[in-house]
Amino acid sequence: MLCRVVVSMKSVLQPNPQLVPAAESTMNVECEQGKHPYELLAKTLEEVKAHFAEHMPSLETSIETCRNLATMDHECQRKGRRAMHFMRTFINVDCFELTEQKQALIACRQEMDFAKYSYATNASESNKLSYDAALSRFNQQSDKATEGMSKNAHEWISSHSLALSDPEAGVAREGDA
Repeated sequence: MLCRVVVSMKSVLQPNPQLVPAAESTMNVECEQGKHPYELLAKTLEEVKAHFAEHMPSLETSIETCRNLATMDHECQRKGRRAMHFMRTFINVDCFELTEQKQALIACRQEMDFAKYSYATNASESNKLSYDAALSRFNQQSDKATEGMSKNAHEWISSHSLALSDPEAGVAREGDA
């Protein structure tokens, strides 16, 4: 699935199929400096503008526009390559870490639910202590998972130069009241 997304992104970022590398190889889809189609067009227009003196202002505008388009396209290709890098990193690294955190949190939740049920059906001091210990482990695991997600989200967002909102806002845990 990721390979298909990467291939699609590469074909959008680089319309020249000769310059698009394989999905599993390098993510570099940028044209070499001076080989971009808009740069080549600007160069060609520059060479022929002497023959079209009566259209000089529009040719100058066209040349400048071609250069600007090439610059913007290079920037888009760089940003696209970076986005593909972040997608691959998330799928290959962060997703596994989040899955492990989720499994540990589910196990703690099941343990806590069992202890809560035992305490509800047989209210004794030992069942209360068991429930309190299970609740504490669940909250610790929840904090650990939330911290990991906040850290990953913070790194991802800060790498894209966006402001971070409060990562703890709206996080509710069982036992908090």
